[in-house]
Amino acid sequence: GFALYGLADLVPQEIRALEGSPDQPDPEALRRIAALLRDQGYPAASMLVVNRLLETPGYEASREDWELLWPRPWPSEVSASAAASGMEEHVLYGLVRSESFFRPAVVSRAGAVGLAQLMPATAEETARRLRMGSYDLENPADNLRLGSAHFAGLLRALNGRVLPSVFAYNAGLSRMRQWERAAPGFPDDLLLESLSIEETRQYGRNVLWASVVYGVLHYGLGAEGALTGMLKDR
Repeated sequence: GFALYGLADLVPQEIRALEGSPDQPDPEALRRIAALLRDQGYPAASMLVVNRLLETPGYEASREDWELLWPRPWPSEVSASAAASGMEEHVLYGLVRSESFFRPAVVSRAGAVGLAQLMPATAEETARRLRMGSYDLENPADNLRLGSAHFAGLLRALNGRVLPSVFAYNAGLSRMRQWERAAPGFPDDLLLESLSIEETRQYGRNVLWASVVYGVLHYGLGAEGALTGMLKDR
């Protein structure tokens, strides 16, 4: 009922409240609820429900469970944005899931908005370069287009190196240049662990892991190939 009437955020709360009671949903019910939330357009709530399912003692996750935990919402918008910017779709999905947990209207404490968590000034500059006369950062299509274009600019500036572009997306290009100078010649996986900001180190790990999972689960990549692809030049 919460899902059908636009109150999806209450579903994970209700499930937590029912834990240990006779009305606690069984694993199959949790899976059905998560699938319903996904199909109704609430991926964040769906993923939270799946997390509860996977925490069930002794439960063995199925491929369906993993696909619910790592969904692909807004597939046409993601595909179009990735194609326009030259990003690979599994990297864009990994970035966006890590940034916003697929919540299109979320605003960070720093003021970053939407799926790709764009600062308004960055969005304005990118939109001007793309000649977008108007945009709405809470609109998935606009946000994904601007976020992927911004990432593609960082990728070009960093000679096609994917993981350093992820660091720059979080901390800025100038900070990324400082880290490169402080660790000359480091391979990108070791560069990650040398970063002076813990938030960016963890962010880099999150995006790296998420991109690899998306590549393996949805895009037919092997784990080693997906990981190697994140650590080499484009």
